[in-house]
Amino acid sequence: ARNTLTKWSNLMKRTFSSVISVWKRALTGLFSPEETGANTLLSVVRQVTRYLSVATLVKLGKEAIELSSSMVEVRNVTNSVFNDMAGDIEDFAKRAIDAFGLTELEATQFAGVFGGMLKASKLPMKDVTEMSKNLTALVGDISSFYNMDTDVVFKKLQSGLAGNVSALRVFGIAMTSANLSTYALEKGLTTAYDKMSDSEKTVVRY
Repeated sequence: ARNTLTKWSNLMKRTFSSVISVWKRALTGLFSPEETGANTLLSVVRQVTRYLSVATLVKLGKEAIELSSSMVEVRNVTNSVFNDMAGDIEDFAKRAIDAFGLTELEATQFAGVFGGMLKASKLPMKDVTEMSKNLTALVGDISSFYNMDTDVVFKKLQSGLAGNVSALRVFGIAMTSANLSTYALEKGLTTAYDKMSDSEKTVVRY
């Protein structure tokens, strides 16, 4: 998704810069026969087609359609998971590129997966939403800090939240049963980690 958006951005920058440059020359030589009428329009067309080949347009158009389709599917998941709080996730995702270096699609997708996992813990939806946003933001922060692909970081955090604590060791996080039990006691939970329900363990791992 990020590569597609980058391609579009770079392509549009080059194209519009080229067109603007041509029109500047046309205005500068407004009364010059070489820079007026059909010659100017032809020059513009040549500059644009220099960067926009049919194959490139078809490829980027296909990728844009796929990206749009993916966004629709992800938002459907978001609506299903977060219900009335879905709008909050959408607003969060729109700011994610500047705040955490995640595309809107990535932020929405990651939050939806985390939300689905946390929702099973029977927490209030407001808490599920905030926790999902925090975990998604963490994906961006860790990805930047360790210079790792966002999908890789996301899958490791997802695994850690699900109980595969070994996935987090690469980040220096040791979530052993003893450590988690100690953490739970510090938070006022008296039940030993090994005796907690699956939903309680998920909250503690968070």
